[in-house]
Amino acid sequence: MVAGDKPLHSSSTPWQHKRPDHIGLRSFTHPYRDRTCTQGEAEEQLIGTSHAEIGAYLLGLWGIDSLVVEAVAHHHRPDRITHVDFDTTTAVYIADLLERTLDHSHDANETSLTETDEKVIEALGLSQQYPALRNRAMELFA
Repeated sequence: MVAGDKPLHSSSTPWQHKRPDHIGLRSFTHPYRDRTCTQGEAEEQLIGTSHAEIGAYLLGLWGIDSLVVEAVAHHHRPDRITHVDFDTTTAVYIADLLERTLDHSHDANETSLTETDEKVIEALGLSQQYPALRNRAMELFA
């Protein structure tokens, strides 16, 4: 699903650019803008949770299927749950990761991965496959 030229996921946080800084938000999101942490990590530092958990909570309240709720809840940190295979949560994580990294890089050799993302890819057993997935995404969408 898209809103304008951005995926709906990316369009769900326009408040980040328009809110006043009376609570010192810029100091919390600075590491995210500098790519030293993920958006979810910056949100957890600021409010103790992330948009992923908030979205999943709402989807659960609305009666959305548990596989979708789980994929949304863990789409930044799929290593927090057990995986049998390349499941829905892993697919959503990889799609989100590709969107984030391709959005910040125009060089096929530049990975733009945070330390957390590198650890997650390794924990999921995708270290060997990820470069090929990234290259294919660059061919299709760059």
